[in-house]
Amino acid sequence: MLLRAVFSRLPLHFASRMVLRSPISALSTIARDRPRALLCSTILVQDGSLVHELPVMVRRANDLLLQDEKGQRTSSRSKMAKKSKSGGRRGPSRRIDIETDEGTAILFGSDLDFLNEANVEQLVAGLESCYTPKGVFSLLETIIVEEINSIVAVQALRKIIELENSPRNGNRASPTSNRELVLGQVVEMIVGTQDSDTLLEALDLLTRDTISPPVNPLRDRLCDEVASRIADNEMNVAQIVEAVRIMTKFRNLEYQEVVDSLWVGLAAKESEVSAEDLVPLFRSLYSFKKSRRFVHAVLDRRLDRHLRLLSGRQIADILNTLANAAIESPETLRLANRWAAAKANTVNEQDLLDLVRTWTVTRNVDPAVEKMMETHVQARQGKTRAKEVQLPSMHEYFRSACSVLLGSWVRWFRRIMACSLKVPTLIGAMMNYCESTRIRNPVILSGCADYLAKNARSLPAGAIVSIFVPFGSLYFRPPEPISGRFWKSLEDAVAYRFLQLKPNEALDVLLAFIHLERHPVRFAEKVFRAGFLDRLFHRRNLRSLDASKTKLRLFDAAMTLECPQYAGPMIPREERPGNPDCRDARLKRIVNRIHPHLVKLAGRHYVVSKTIFLGQLPSVEFYAIDAFIYPRFGPSPSQAFSLEKQHRNLSIAVLVHLPEHFCRNSSQLMGPQVTKKRHFRKLGLRVMSLDFQTLEKIIAEPLAVARYLEERFLATEEGM
Repeated sequence: MLLRAVFSRLPLHFASRMVLRSPISALSTIARDRPRALLCSTILVQDGSLVHELPVMVRRANDLLLQDEKGQRTSSRSKMAKKSKSGGRRGPSRRIDIETDEGTAILFGSDLDFLNEANVEQLVAGLESCYTPKGVFSLLETIIVEEINSIVAVQALRKIIELENSPRNGNRASPTSNRELVLGQVVEMIVGTQDSDTLLEALDLLTRDTISPPVNPLRDRLCDEVASRIADNEMNVAQIVEAVRIMTKFRNLEYQEVVDSLWVGLAAKESEVSAEDLVPLFRSLYSFKKSRRFVHAVLDRRLDRHLRLLSGRQIADILNTLANAAIESPETLRLANRWAAAKANTVNEQDLLDLVRTWTVTRNVDPAVEKMMETHVQARQGKTRAKEVQLPSMHEYFRSACSVLLGSWVRWFRRIMACSLKVPTLIGAMMNYCESTRIRNPVILSGCADYLAKNARSLPAGAIVSIFVPFGSLYFRPPEPISGRFWKSLEDAVAYRFLQLKPNEALDVLLAFIHLERHPVRFAEKVFRAGFLDRLFHRRNLRSLDASKTKLRLFDAAMTLECPQYAGPMIPREERPGNPDCRDARLKRIVNRIHPHLVKLAGRHYVVSKTIFLGQLPSVEFYAIDAFIYPRFGPSPSQAFSLEKQHRNLSIAVLVHLPEHFCRNSSQLMGPQVTKKRHFRKLGLRVMSLDFQTLEKIIAEPLAVARYLEERFLATEEGM
């Protein structure tokens, strides 16, 4: 009995807590020659403090019990197993007793294999000589069924499917009348094999069957046999994974029920799951639906057991698999972070690169992750300093031993070799991780800045972008000891590689300069050349084109405000006002709540407006002011007002900062927000900064809101 096999094979803490939940129900009924051998039911399984309701496959009562010669009730599979001395499906001691005049002749398993395989090559050659499905069917009909062993049956099935799928087959859409009969006999011969790999191979072949309907008796028979063997603990972990993969390819709800029931085999084989099995098992996790939580818990336990044996690539593959399948896995992330803490000093660069990319996708933030990257950056800085100490002696050696030309070539070769492809890719991946997670770690960023200062001129264009742009987003300026060398090396590298940069990437680099309060005047002329603009605007994607235009406007406005040497503005001011509807719903909601308090705070001589775009700045979301306090009888905010001293500091720009406007676990604003405040102050405005999270906590208390706004009003930053 399949359900009995489930109880007998599972560990005690599972089997003792199983309860039949729902009555046994048949799978979906379709026209078949015979009913399905397996039915679907549900049981309750307690796993620690959790109780799972899981599907399970059960045999029909008519096929389940037989009467043996002693009148005892036994299953058909147990009766078949009595032919083997070991009782197992794969037992090597199979035998047949043949009565003769001289006594009983005993034929052992090896002799059976010889008889079964004696004509295998001849039969396979006959199958290969067939060029149409009808020819294969005719050949199979002339062979005695007993002569067809599992190898020939699989070859026949493969040949039939290949010929039916071949474009040269004229009868592809009209199968022969004896097709189902012959294929049914072939499948029955395959089901009788002792080799589960052969069974899975045949099931995989049926995924390419384009003649039969999506649900058909051939698939039913093989799926039932596979589920039975897994429940009887006759398949190993790799075979269970393969069975899940194949049945998932059927893309049918009926076979999905079979897949969900295969948790039984994984639970029974839990102690046999090795470190090498974990990645394939996690990849198959998305195939489970109803039993996914239970299977995930089993895999997490085995991951915990084999954690120290896994490589960084395996950990990255596991996390990537879960991220791609949109499976939330806090326990798996916790174990991965624990692995990172233990392997911080031993992980190699390739594994670290895979991990950093995975952490970026999963937005995984943990002190162990930062510590691993800090360790790598510090180790690389130490190696670089050691090389620098040895360079003078090596240089002197080459100068004394070689000519000036040879010495120059050696120095060039050393500089190229020091900048291998893997290292800048890893540095760029770490910077991308810091930017996407808003981690402003001084150790990591300083190490990456030092690397960029030494190697910028030999880096490819894409590496320069991926390493440098996050500095602007995080508003991190290089430390003073390397600041001059950093900017000189970077500007020279950008000037040398400018034509190799994509237009969008070039604007990202220039905006990063501006966020860090640097003025890339030498690149302004290149930006507004016709060739660059043609490349920038030659886009079919309208959203991408609008984003590129916005970046160009921001660059022009920033250079006009901050750089006296810039001959701008180069882009005419737009007449149309900004669109308030593009604002974040959270900002609009909180501004509406605090607006009465701001009106009261400003007094009767001032006006408080919501979502304002100033006339002297581009009408883009970047320059939107959440609330604007200005004199009642002064110029309107949409008009260009005077920047003279007597008109400065009369108006206040109120900015509400969302959590993503700050670096993680810090009060430091991100680079774009710092630039935004600086530009408003350049226009002579006072800037009042409010924290969204603080307002959310106190918004239901009017007195607390009033006190907070008054505190922030007194702390407004004066215009420049």
